[in-house]
Amino acid sequence: MRLIGIHKLIPLLTFISLFSLFQFSPASAITNVTGYTFSSHDVDITVNQNNSFDITETITADFTTPRHGIYVTLPLFNTLPRADGTKSTNHARVTNVSASENYTTDTENNNYIIKIGSPDYTVTGEHTYTVKYNYNIGRDPLNGKDELYFNIISNNWETSTDHVTFKITMPAEFDASTLGFTSGPTGSTLNNISYSVDGNTISGSYNGTLKPYEAITVRMELPEGYFVTPSPSDNPLVYTLFFVIPTIFVGICFYLWFKFGRDDYVAAVVEYKPPKGLNSLDAGFLYKGHAISSDVTSLLIYLANQGYLKISETETKTAFGGIKKSFKITKLKDYNGDNKNERTFLDGLFALSKSEKAPLEVTPKDLENHFYTTVNNILADTNSKANRDKIFEKSASSKSIYITLLILATFTIIITLPPALYGSLNNFISDYFYTLIYDQICLFGVLYGVACIIGMIIFKHILPKRTKYGTEMLGKLRGLKDFLETVEKDRIETMVEENPKFFYDILPFAYVLGVSDKWIKKFESISMEPPSWYDGPDAFDMIMFSSFMHSTMSSANSSMVSNPSSSSSGGGFSGGGSGGSGGGAW
Repeated sequence: MRLIGIHKLIPLLTFISLFSLFQFSPASAITNVTGYTFSSHDVDITVNQNNSFDITETITADFTTPRHGIYVTLPLFNTLPRADGTKSTNHARVTNVSASENYTTDTENNNYIIKIGSPDYTVTGEHTYTVKYNYNIGRDPLNGKDELYFNIISNNWETSTDHVTFKITMPAEFDASTLGFTSGPTGSTLNNISYSVDGNTISGSYNGTLKPYEAITVRMELPEGYFVTPSPSDNPLVYTLFFVIPTIFVGICFYLWFKFGRDDYVAAVVEYKPPKGLNSLDAGFLYKGHAISSDVTSLLIYLANQGYLKISETETKTAFGGIKKSFKITKLKDYNGDNKNERTFLDGLFALSKSEKAPLEVTPKDLENHFYTTVNNILADTNSKANRDKIFEKSASSKSIYITLLILATFTIIITLPPALYGSLNNFISDYFYTLIYDQICLFGVLYGVACIIGMIIFKHILPKRTKYGTEMLGKLRGLKDFLETVEKDRIETMVEENPKFFYDILPFAYVLGVSDKWIKKFESISMEPPSWYDGPDAFDMIMFSSFMHSTMSSANSSMVSNPSSSSSGGGFSGGGSGGSGGGAW
């Protein structure tokens, strides 16, 4: 038998060995493509009252191939997306840098880079690095509240970390119920964090191995004024420029309104009932000049009074023996009218019913995160340009373009003037934010400019002059509102005798005119039959019905306009906050 030469078997044996290695070796046997991993990464953050962060990072690297050291990248420009759809940006400054051994710093592509180690020697095996720095993001961007939205670790580390721990020390008390964490790839809302709160200190760790380019982010809502940024300097020139020009622009807007936009005198003639041909949504639109979500919600009572649906008050026992009240809406008949929005409302309402056969029923839970699309469609149709042209003169509305230009000009001034006066336009964002932080007059000037913009927006809002029809309808609706607020008891009793449904016919209109509570209160001492569209567990009286109406309309409006949102992550996304180190080895 002829033997195969050993030199011919070498390629075959090599292939078999490699195949066996990748098929049967554990993952740990495969060489790490980066040549290193992190055994541990500890982040100690002290949050300061001026919205800056004193950070100490202790990183133990395990080098399987020789490296000079590691580098840490810190973003100087941050975009912060939130679960509620809002977004803001900030520009940070890094100061007070130190490290456990030789380091250099540089700025590149909006990143501050701390390079630790020496080009003259390399290290292998485990090596621990400590880096300290202050990360200042300046003024909190939110109105009405502050926030801690920070990447404990950003999504820019190119290797995995076996053990991640962190500690966050806050400058004052906080509401831990608003605290949330996210972890994983950019945009993730997963929470793989274990943490505890002790006083003003938050301590935690990541459960598992953090993969390359995965982040850990904390977000917590804080009361307005939790962060206070210093403004030590003063500059009269900035004061003059910021205050004079916006004031002139506001004066021009006032002139345009005074000359072209003042409405004719509106005679509020006493009206005992709504203008003919209008539903409550139409009345809300004509009264305010635009429709809002509560105007759409008023169709619930309006259409119930037309016989299309029934509203039943429900009660369920809670786990602690209490009673929770809610309601359900039952369809009584198909829509047979000719109003587009009424049909849209009913179709959208009962399209959410989980009943497989008649009668169709919906509850507040069915409406949540679904019915808002119907509300938005109805609002878009009601507030259309064609409808607005019926109640506002086009000639006056056309003047709003001039106010828009003045608003844009003022906005341009308050955005471009600070860096133009105090810094280089090459570092526009950084100079702008730090001018506001350290120059009190400049900050006040920006705030005054914002106030002037708000004033100009108000003039733009009231500039459109009502048409003859728009003025006439506003007068009738004001007259109806005055009647609902001032009518005496004996007059009400007479009208109820003539029309037993009078109270219920008026109710949805009182709701959009903002006087429903006053209207209901006038009937508390008057004997009334319950409406045909109401069903409740208790004996009927107006005090009980008033409570039902208040809770039902509040709950209905909340459910009908609610949007899908995430609450498990504190309202943030993994990698979506400010700061957070990234980097690698060199």
